[in-house]
Amino acid sequence: MDSVLWGKTISLGAMVFAFYVFVLRPQRQEMLRHRKIVAELKKGDQIITAGGLVGTVAGFKGEHFVSIRVAEGVEVLLRKDGIDALLPEALR
Repeated sequence: MDSVLWGKTISLGAMVFAFYVFVLRPQRQEMLRHRKIVAELKKGDQIITAGGLVGTVAGFKGEHFVSIRVAEGVEVLLRKDGIDALLPEALR
């Protein structure tokens, strides 16, 4: 009876470990990467939004919004949560 209990315990532990490694850890790393990008954002940075829009940071509006220039004379107000990544150097 003890061996059955140990087998189930080890199986459950392995499933919890696999869930952490394949689901929770990657999500946490992505969240930390995004927070770092948003925290270090400055005027003039070129960004890609979650919707695929590419623009240049024109300024900041409060704590949660950023104004991005998408074309000459065209600025869009965007929540910082909507920023996906900085534009790679090769595409600038």
